[in-house]
Order: sequence, then C-alpha cells, then structure tokens
Amino acid sequence: MWDTAEGFRELQGKERKLFASAVVDLFWRLTVESEDAGQEWLTEVEVFDQVPIEDRPYLLLVVAESLLGSGPSPSIHAWNEGVVLAVFRYVEAMIEVEIDLYRGNRREEGRHIWRKLVYDAWLERCGAHARDIRWGRGEGPNQSLDSTNFGEWEFKVEGLTDQILEDRDCEVDAFMDIPPKVASEGKEELGIPDDYYTAAPPSLPPVEKERLRKVYESFWPEADPALVPRGRK
Repeated sequence: MWDTAEGFRELQGKERKLFASAVVDLFWRLTVESEDAGQEWLTEVEVFDQVPIEDRPYLLLVVAESLLGSGPSPSIHAWNEGVVLAVFRYVEAMIEVEIDLYRGNRREEGRHIWRKLVYDAWLERCGAHARDIRWGRGEGPNQSLDSTNFGEWEFKVEGLTDQILEDRDCEVDAFMDIPPKVASEGKEELGIPDDYYTAAPPSLPPVEKERLRKVYESFWPEADPALVPRGRK
C-alpha cells in the first residue's frame, strides 16, 4: 500500500499490470543486461541513478512490494518516490524505443506492448476525467496503439505518474544548499517531511540476496507475458 495522491491504496487493474511489467523489465536491465553489457542502465532520475548499482534492484523491489501489496504504507522520502518516478521514466523510454524500432511496421507482433499497457492503464485510471474533455484526433482516448506521437504518450504516462505521486519533490534539491532553518521552514510550508531528502535508502542486506530473486519472480504473473521470458534468462 502507498500514500498516493488519492490516499492510501494498493495498485489495481491495468495500472497494476503496467507498474509490475515495468518493474520486471527494469529489474532485468539493471541486473542481467548491465552485467552482460558492462554498462548500467540510467533512468535519468538522479536520486535513483546515484544509488550504487547493486542496491538499485533491491530498492526497486522494496517499492514494488509496497505499491502492489496490502501492507502498511512506508514513510515517504525522496529515495522511494524517486524509485516510483524512475519506473515511469523507464516506461517513457521503452515507448520511445518501441516507436523507433517499429516505425512504419504495422505487422510486427508485439510492436506496441508498452503503448497498449499505458493506454489501457490511462483509460482505466483517467477515463472518467477524459469524458469531459473534447479530444482532437489522435489525442487522449482517440490515440491509436500504432501512434508515433511520443508527446501524447508522454502525457499519458505523466498522468499515471500523478495518480501516485502528488508532486515531484524528489527532483527538487534546492533545500540542500540553503541554511537549515530556512530549509526547515520552507519544507514545513510545502508539507515536506524534514527528513525527506536526508533519509538514506536501505542497502541490500547480504541475507536478502537469495530472497531478491524470489521476490522478483513473484511479480511475473502480474506483468505482461511478453516481457516475462526476458526475466527468465
């Protein structure tokens, strides 16, 4: 469970499938692919990317267990909100890859896995609001799965991100370079916990290494089947 923009909740339905799919695929890139290629995958979310590479998969699963589970919501800090943001940034990156890879090819099977995951989740979570908007051709619910309009796909992913993160405080580090008293007053005014930026993410305990793979595999049934075989390698 997570303290989202809409209250404490556990992800459900298409939103849950999208998030689980992204977690499974990103975990694979941070572990198997990074080891094989000798180059780490960066999400461009600094608070996540600056964590040691060996700890990032662990943090990813810690956050996923909270969002996809029914346990109590964790204390919110920059590091775990950064993980959530990193997952959605990854989804955006995969849509860009998908568009570039299958541009003009409307027959390739699996050509819009990520676009379908995003479209279905967005329609389910934001559809009620979408009915009140006059959408143009190729916008909102009128966008086809073969659409190469990345800006419109990014709009949908950002909308889904907003369903979980009320704001993007994890991307703001302005409070780190000003006097403590001023920073504390500013955070209080904005409703940001005093230790939001200073709380350190947990490191992977040695005893957790064996459990890590099992937790990862537990998300496979939740993810899109087309993405799971890659995680089995």
